[in-house]
Amino acid sequence: MKSKDLPLAVVKTTPETYFDDVARLFRLSKFDQFMDPKVRTVMKLNISWQEYFPSCSTQPYQLDATLRELSKRNFSDVIALENMTVVTDAYTGMYKNRYVPLLEKHDIPWTILVDEEWQEVNPSKPMVFGQEDMLMPKTIIDAQVIHLPTFKCHGHSTITCSMKNAFGFLRTVRHHYHLKIHEILVDLLRIQQEFCGPLFAFADSTIAMDGAGPRTGRPYVQNYIAASGDLVALDALCAQMIGYDPMSIGHVRMAHEQGLGNGDLCTKKMVGDDVEGVCFDYETKLDPVIRFDRFFRSSFLEPFMMRSAFFNVNVKISHYLRDIWLKTRGKKHIDRIMKTSWGKLFRRYL
Repeated sequence: MKSKDLPLAVVKTTPETYFDDVARLFRLSKFDQFMDPKVRTVMKLNISWQEYFPSCSTQPYQLDATLRELSKRNFSDVIALENMTVVTDAYTGMYKNRYVPLLEKHDIPWTILVDEEWQEVNPSKPMVFGQEDMLMPKTIIDAQVIHLPTFKCHGHSTITCSMKNAFGFLRTVRHHYHLKIHEILVDLLRIQQEFCGPLFAFADSTIAMDGAGPRTGRPYVQNYIAASGDLVALDALCAQMIGYDPMSIGHVRMAHEQGLGNGDLCTKKMVGDDVEGVCFDYETKLDPVIRFDRFFRSSFLEPFMMRSAFFNVNVKISHYLRDIWLKTRGKKHIDRIMKTSWGKLFRRYL
């Protein structure tokens, strides 16, 4: 079954019914018709910050629910993956986001991709990234991939969901591709479809992020979860629910036009709960770090600012600014969310 023919499932949920709702979501998305419990399965986590911040990264209850569904279906060869970035320590994030105890409970191994072996691949079509980047983590080749993103705004890609979650499959310094982020995301989807097994994404918007995502935005309770084997459709839904025309999002439009999925929600088979008229009315904004990045990447100073030893200074400044934000404005957002029922569910994992 081609990905664009798979249904897009959406369910409205509550903390009290979350795990039952995820089970329903998996059934509605026809998960069992294209994912094989006997095939190696990779869970690609989404750690956008090593610190816990609501909606920033894969929710621990989102991971827990996924592990429960895989266990029910007797998936026996499963591994969880994430990758480092210049601004995120994934090792620390695995613990602070409470993933490690869950993975240990279910006896699921995990790794950070810098430790993995990478294999050269030869895609059938030219890619935006260069030949030096035609490498994929060996562990995902021929494997089924389950992406676990959240709904949020993103300063580089406007919205981020399942397609952006594959950004971590690039081995080299990924931030050099920020100005061509939409083209890169399309290429990454194509290369997964060519060299991996079936793809599936389970996206959580119980808490979604407005504003200056993916780290320093404003989290709000929204109470929705969505899943599909069609990642383009899922990203289109994310865009629409956040408040954008899906075809105004570069990677959604290009992937749809290239036949990698169906981004036209008017023609997409949608199942589950009705989301017609649901709009979070979010607006993507740029935090100072992303604003700085985008300005200098498009200037003649790019080699000096982004490709010299001075770049390490920029990284330290970005850490400093975001740490200050987290301890001030960010803390207020965390405290607000922790008073909600979703915050109470999160505290079960502490």
